[in-house]
Amino acid sequence: MSDGTSTYFGPLIHHGKRNENTGLYGIEINPAMAILFNDTSWTQLEFDQRMALKRQPLAQWLHGFYSTHAQPYPIKVSTLHELCGSEAKRMSDFRKELKKALGVLHELSGWEWQIDDKDLVHIKKTPSASQQRHLTKKGKGTA
Repeated sequence: MSDGTSTYFGPLIHHGKRNENTGLYGIEINPAMAILFNDTSWTQLEFDQRMALKRQPLAQWLHGFYSTHAQPYPIKVSTLHELCGSEAKRMSDFRKELKKALGVLHELSGWEWQIDDKDLVHIKKTPSASQQRHLTKKGKGTA
């Protein structure tokens, strides 16, 4: 983990123990790493939605990517192509895959999408409860 001026390395789990009677585990997160897991530093993905996207790698990637955005901003199709690591050689092929994946996400999550005449992908979605709290704190209201 790096902030650009220094790099931290070390374990995520400080220590742990197992209750032999119940089989339950207890762990303590390394305090130096725990700061990564405050209320605004991680995103919980909808597990059922994620499981419904098995064997659909682009839809899975888009789901993870856009789940981290409370109010997604428009992104160029070519930028998504680069970010997701697509192996599509022609942008027209990627665009076709992208539209299919976005359609799947719409059916699954209700997220609205469009690709405008500037080739920007627009996503409109309802922020999660934690994202809404974050937006309220930042004074940005709702999506």
